[in-house]
Amino acid sequence: MPDAPLAPCRAPGCATIGPCAEHDVERGRLERQSKPAWSSWYHIARWRHHVWGLRSRALAASPLCSECRRTGHVVEATEVDHIVPHRGDPALFWSSTNVQALCKRHHDEKTNRGA
Repeated sequence: MPDAPLAPCRAPGCATIGPCAEHDVERGRLERQSKPAWSSWYHIARWRHHVWGLRSRALAASPLCSECRRTGHVVEATEVDHIVPHRGDPALFWSSTNVQALCKRHHDEKTNRGA
C-alpha cells in the first residue's frame, strides 16, 4: 500500500513540502502558550501522585464509573471529573467533594458538552 503524498506546510508563505521543522515548532509553542495556567495543575503530585494525590484517592474511593452505576452497569472508572467545572478556581479544583470517578466515555461526553 503506497504512502499518502506529503502535504505542504500550512504556514502562510512557506513552500516546504512535508513536515516543516520551523513552523511545527512555532505551532507547538503557540499551543503551549494558549493553555490556561491552571492546566499545569493536572501534572503535579498533589493531583497525580499514585497514593495520596486527589485523582488517586478519588479512584480508590470509587473504582466504578458514577454514571454507569446509575444505569445499573458495572464499568471501571479511569478518569476523575470535576462535578462543578472549576474554570481556574483553586478551591473548586482541589475540593475532594467536587470530583467524581467516571469511565473515559462518560468523562469525554461531559467534557465535550462543556459541562
